Amino acid sequence: MEIREMVLDKAEKKGAEKATVSFIKSLWETGNYTVSQIASLVKVSEAFIQNTIASKHK
Repeated sequence: MEIREMVLDKAEKKGAEKATVSFIKSLWETGNYTVSQIASLVKVSEAFIQNTIASKHK
């Protein structure tokens, strides 16, 4: 893998992570979903959801 491809891959992953965090926060703010439901929808651990939600309130 060339350096250019590595940089693009890293940028793509970073963008996807930001979108996931934003989506998690949006779902949580609706008040319609539990941590468990969001974790299932997004396919991440409940701990990741809890840490994401907690980081919003800091």
